[in-house]
This record gives sequence, structure tokens and C-alpha cells, in this order.
Amino acid sequence: MNIPPVVAYKDNKYDVVSIGYAAFQGCRKVTEIKIPSTVREIGEFAFENCSKLEIINIPDSVKMIGRCTFSGCYALKSILLPLMLKSIGVEAFKGCDFKEITIPEGVTVIGDEAFATCESLEYVSLPDSMETLHNGLFSGCGKLKSIKLPRNLKIIRDYCFAECILLENMEFPNSLYYLGDFALSKTGVKNIIIPDSFTELGKSVFYGCTDLESISIQNNKLRIGGSLFYNCSGLKKVIYGSVIVPEKTFYGCSSLTEVKLLDSVKFIGEEAFESCTSLVSIDLPYLVEEIGKRSFRGCTSLSNINFPLSLRKIGANAFQGCINLKKVELPKRLEQYRYDFEDTTKFKWIK
Repeated sequence: MNIPPVVAYKDNKYDVVSIGYAAFQGCRKVTEIKIPSTVREIGEFAFENCSKLEIINIPDSVKMIGRCTFSGCYALKSILLPLMLKSIGVEAFKGCDFKEITIPEGVTVIGDEAFATCESLEYVSLPDSMETLHNGLFSGCGKLKSIKLPRNLKIIRDYCFAECILLENMEFPNSLYYLGDFALSKTGVKNIIIPDSFTELGKSVFYGCTDLESISIQNNKLRIGGSLFYNCSGLKKVIYGSVIVPEKTFYGCSSLTEVKLLDSVKFIGEEAFESCTSLVSIDLPYLVEEIGKRSFRGCTSLSNINFPLSLRKIGANAFQGCINLKKVELPKRLEQYRYDFEDTTKFKWIK
């Protein structure tokens, strides 16, 4: 189907400069569309659910692709985006079937879930003109293996790469400072180093990343949400330096054997290391003041832990189920402790 560059109406001729709202929505017999170079915008839902559309020629004159424009075009296997493009709307290509996509330089905005559930997508190149990747942008792209992040990227929002199970490598640019809730949850990332440029990590950023083996967070000013590495069952090695280890940070990290908490750590949150069943030993830094409720509950292999003199409080059931923790040395200034260990644990007081 060819869209004409000019249309006539009452003896007048008009250039076709945009394709309107839902103009060809649900045209299930259309397999190919050619758009003329007069067009500047493609409106919302313009080609939504054109389920047999395989080929679309978009001229370089197009600057805006609207919301849900090609959503549900399940047969669309390739697309070349126009060089003049500035923005891509929410869910614009959701569920399309192409294997790779290159976003041209100059694009500054791509809406939420624009490429979500593109299940054949393997490679993405993003331009340096982008500073924010929005919610769920590539969520559910189960074959995505490689992505080139913009050099000027600052923010990756919630669920951006969630369930990209084959995405193993993620090199963060120095400009990046924020990862949103569940941003990389259930991905295939293996090793993570959080740069000092970061200021905040949302909740459950790496939730369920079962292939993750090591992480390093050394920025003591970093704000961190809870459940950061919840159920990262393959995680073995941790270097951690933020002041607070929030609730459920390492909950269910059943392969974790090596934990280095830097001297900046002061508080261990509730259930922070619960069910880390392979953890044998841990040294708490000299500034730690509080261990939260159920912090080490179910750490059945834990046999050695060093408590600092700064420690004031151990929360309820903090060491419940730590059946191999036979002896501990506790500071005399401790305000609460007794019912937080197994009955078989013996105590020694230190000044």
C-alpha cells in the first residue's frame, strides 16, 4: 500500500504531512506500506494491530512516531528508523518481531514500553543524545543479548530491562546515576560494578538475577532500595560499602560465601542476609550499631561472626536457625540480644 504525497479535496490539493490517529488500525490484510517524504509525523495507533505488516518504509522526513503506532504488528521483522526522528511514543513497537534496532542520533525521548515484548530482538544501539531510558522500555525481550548504552545516559527507569534473560553484560557509562525499581530484574547479568557516579538504586533492581555471581558497591553515599539482590541464587561474592544494608538486600542468595562489608557500613536491615545458606563467616565493620530483625535468620552454615564494640542492638530472631553458630563474643554495651540466637549458642562478653 502506497500512501500518496498529495490529496485533493474540493479542487484543492494538500500535502500529506501526517498520518492521523488510528488511520490504518487493525488493517490485517496489509503486508507492506510506503510512506511519502512529505510526512513529518505518524500519529497514535496509526498502524496498531496490522498483524500481517512485514515491510514499512519510513522516510527521513518523519520526526515523531506516536503512541502504539506499530504495537501488535507481530509480522514486522525489520525497520529502518528515519534520520530526522526525535521521539518515539509509548508502546510504539511493542510486540514487533525484528531482531535488531538502531535508534538514530538525535532521538531524545522513547516512551514507556516502546519495545517491550519484542521477543526476537537481539541487538539494540541507542544514540548518545538520549539521557533517560523509560519504564519497561525493553522489558520481556527474552532474546536480547547486547545493547549499546548512550555515553550521556543518566537514568534507567523502572523495569527497563526486566526479564531480558539473555542479557549478560551491562557496561554503565560514567554519566549514569540512577537505576529504577526492578530495572534489571531477572536478566542474565553475571558481574556488576556500580560506579561512584551513582546516587541511587531503586528497589529490587537485580531481583531474581540467578546468573549474577559478583557485585561491587563501594560508594558510601549511595541511596539503596530494599530487596536489591533478592533471590540472586548464584551470587557468590559481595563487596558492599553503603552506610545501610537495607531490608532483604541479599535475601535468598543461597550461594553467597564471600561478603566484604566496608568500614562505612553502620546498619544491617531486617532480613538483609536471611536464607543465605552457604554463608559461613562474616566480619561486621567497626561502626555497625544495629542488626535488624531476622537479618541472618536461616543462615544454616554460619559458624563465625565478629561483632564490633559499636554494636548497640540486635533485632528479634536475627540469628534464628543459625544452628552452626556455637559461640559469639558480644560487646557489653549491647542493649538487646538474648532471644536472638539459638539456644545452643554460647556467649562471651567483650569490653
